[in-house]
Amino acid sequence: MKKFLLGSAALLALIGAANAADLPAPAPAPYVAPAVVQPPSWTGFYVGGGWGYGVWDMNSSVVPAGGVIQGTTNNGGRGWLGQAVAGYDYQFALWNFNLVAGAFADYDFGNMTGTSNFTAAPAGGGFTTLTGVEKEKSFWDVGARIGWLITPDILSYFSGGYSQAHFNGMNLQPIGGVALSTASHNFGGWFTGAGIETKIQSIPGLYFNTEYRFASYNSTTLPVVGSTFALKLQPSQQTVMSGIHYKFNWQ
Repeated sequence: MKKFLLGSAALLALIGAANAADLPAPAPAPYVAPAVVQPPSWTGFYVGGGWGYGVWDMNSSVVPAGGVIQGTTNNGGRGWLGQAVAGYDYQFALWNFNLVAGAFADYDFGNMTGTSNFTAAPAGGGFTTLTGVEKEKSFWDVGARIGWLITPDILSYFSGGYSQAHFNGMNLQPIGGVALSTASHNFGGWFTGAGIETKIQSIPGLYFNTEYRFASYNSTTLPVVGSTFALKLQPSQQTVMSGIHYKFNWQ
């Protein structure tokens, strides 16, 4: 009986192997191409805000009624700033370089304050020192930038364009005299700068930006109310701003 059972098991095993050999081979698994990671695109509109610090210098000359400038002094101020910005960038390739060019406009506000001193010769003779507080309350820029992508996520760029700064009027107090004043004024000029911008990997659509700018403004002559002379003023300024940009068509 034992030999019969062993023989039956061997026969069944042979039959199973023969049937398995007749079965068709399993179909190969379909090929799935690996996912292609697209680099971020810098093309599109953006808005943002920022913060920073600025200093201004003011070349100031006293202009008597006769029109002969008595001398030039340099005064300055400094303070913290806030910024709102909007712009558009376009990414393109040129000579195997990935370049980004765009246009922007920003408005900057703060309280960059300094004390100004002038020396004037009044009609009665001698010299009088005039002192007043001078404030730059705001400025705005319209310009363009162009830069090179160091990596797909990091842009290094240069900027330039038109700038206009608003300075408050000054109340001048001559020593032993009557208070004098000047009117507020908007100074127009140009700016140039350089910066770097980085895509924030953990938050889609956000970019972190830091930029340095230098602005030079045209001179103007403002009458000093209550006197027979005027002040010829020409400001310049330097700012360092950092902020966040949100790009609408991020990838």
